[in-house]
Amino acid sequence: SRHPRAAAALLGARDEAMAAALLRPANVGGVWRSAPISPRVARQLRREYEAWGLPWPMREGAPKPHPYDRWRKGHRADVQGAENRKRVEDKMLKMPAMVEEYRAKRRAAREPKKGKEVEHIYDTLFTKPSVVRTRIKKAAARLATGGGK
Repeated sequence: SRHPRAAAALLGARDEAMAAALLRPANVGGVWRSAPISPRVARQLRREYEAWGLPWPMREGAPKPHPYDRWRKGHRADVQGAENRKRVEDKMLKMPAMVEEYRAKRRAAREPKKGKEVEHIYDTLFTKPSVVRTRIKKAAARLATGGGK
């Protein structure tokens, strides 16, 4: 062994707690002391233990996961995707009726009133926009009040 003192100390360790004391930093009276056997030397000794066929005195647990190797929360679309797709599917089933209703409104708005085609054409060609706006406002007021001039 390249590190006979460290090897002897680990071989002389009676139990895992004693071996852990040699391999880990310790807080002594509020002051942290470095481990008697450094991590580099401990790695070399561990390889030598494996080569000799001796059991390593420290119990091996699962390696501590890196903080970046955790499960991500995901995106809102992933979480609520099924609900959104169902909602869109329901709306799409109603879409043909909504489109037909919209087209009917647009057709009704474009069609001039019966018997007033000539007046409508004259208005669109020769009436100033300000006059058209006042006529529209008056017609809206008549509808709101229920009649009159």
